[in-house]
Amino acid sequence: MKSKILFQSDGNSYLQDVTNNLMLYLPRELLKQIEKRLNNSNSSIFGNSTYYERKADFLLEKLSDQRNVEESFSGRLSPEMVENTFANTRQITFELTERCNLHCKYCAYGELYGDYLPRQNKDLPWAFVDQLIEYMCKYWASSRYASVYKSIAVGFYGGEPLLKMDLINQIVRLLKEKSTNSLGFRYNMTTNGILLNQYMDFLVENDVQLLISLDGDECGNSYRVTKAGKNPFHKIVSNVMLLKESFPEYFKERVMFASVLHNKNSVSGIKNFFRKQFDKEARISEVNPVGIKYEKKEQFNSMYRNTMVSLNQAEDYDKIKEDMFVNDPDTNTLMYYLHTYSGNCIKNYRGFFIEKETERWLPTGTCMPFGKRIFLTAAGKILPCERIGHQYSLGYVDQDGVNIDFREIANRYNQYYDNLQSQCSACYHLKHCLQCIFQLDGIENKPVCNGYFNETRFQKYLSENIAFLCNNSKLYKKIMDEVILEE
Repeated sequence: MKSKILFQSDGNSYLQDVTNNLMLYLPRELLKQIEKRLNNSNSSIFGNSTYYERKADFLLEKLSDQRNVEESFSGRLSPEMVENTFANTRQITFELTERCNLHCKYCAYGELYGDYLPRQNKDLPWAFVDQLIEYMCKYWASSRYASVYKSIAVGFYGGEPLLKMDLINQIVRLLKEKSTNSLGFRYNMTTNGILLNQYMDFLVENDVQLLISLDGDECGNSYRVTKAGKNPFHKIVSNVMLLKESFPEYFKERVMFASVLHNKNSVSGIKNFFRKQFDKEARISEVNPVGIKYEKKEQFNSMYRNTMVSLNQAEDYDKIKEDMFVNDPDTNTLMYYLHTYSGNCIKNYRGFFIEKETERWLPTGTCMPFGKRIFLTAAGKILPCERIGHQYSLGYVDQDGVNIDFREIANRYNQYYDNLQSQCSACYHLKHCLQCIFQLDGIENKPVCNGYFNETRFQKYLSENIAFLCNNSKLYKKIMDEVILEE
């Protein structure tokens, strides 16, 4: 794999140094000299060399690799790394129940998908919760706990979590007892809103951040139906309006919405509905394409709708893009490019004062196990997050305690990395990959990475981002002035 890529955008030429994340604009004469040197010509800075020859030599000398990219791409997980990440996780999410009072057609635990264990309407036993919290308390009280976040997020998930309000009460009471001056807990919940009117006092009292699932207007909500096949749209909207009127400040600060885009709604329709009805913006996601049963692919394809296609079809396209800003796909892509390839990003204060350290990258963009959260299913399985198929559980909780083997987890992840090593080491996007291993088919054998960038694809990616920058200078300024990226 080449460490330096020449590419063009809108008639201009650029040199991208993949190793050092540096991009340079090249005048025509300098381009000629760079090309000669990259093509192994015998040009030299000695003798009667021209200004551009000397400049080309200078640049390439300063940009010369201090290490071989492929050799540096040899990071490995150790049991100690996994255990430390586990001890310092930012969130614990409890799947309180497998039961739900809706039967959404695109549910990740529904008829379209095959990458989860059969749902048996289980409720998460209190004993499992108690065991996990006690297990975590030992870590929080130990020297392993070194997180700068002195507050642990606790998530309530389902099924429909409000069906287990008794368990939520127990968890909150226990964590209040465990709180100290140096460690506290904050709560969040994903709910369909059907039971919101019954429990809103408790949610407000405990400052629970709510994410309410609703796909826009009544037609847009057609896939979110009851067991009897009826659309609960009016019930949900009535409950949400009651919450808004009863607790306006809480509603303003702590309530968000999530919508799934499909063939019965649109980006424009979703945006307009929430703006008019609740003076809010909704997070919009597409129907999950991972884990679809073979015999359900046609049904999935008829339901699926692409965000960019829907956005481009909107009559109020410019207004929606302005409102979405960070969540707009174009802006998001540009921010990621600037963060990773512009050479103008310092990830922490140490970067101002020290030489670039030798890096050992882990293959793919997969999160460290438990780097974002610990997810405990109603069946007692421990997962690194709720978006991963249950066949990839990393441990379990039962009546006897927490069962987790950090060495086995490290070995398993390293095996996954090894299965992708040949693709990753030849990929031009290797240092800034976003591909999660668990979103690929066949990760235990010979997976094919969807995010692989060969030289041609990488050149195209660079060219398109530079062209977009040139045509959207105001957006660039807005990003630089207003956006802070947190890892």
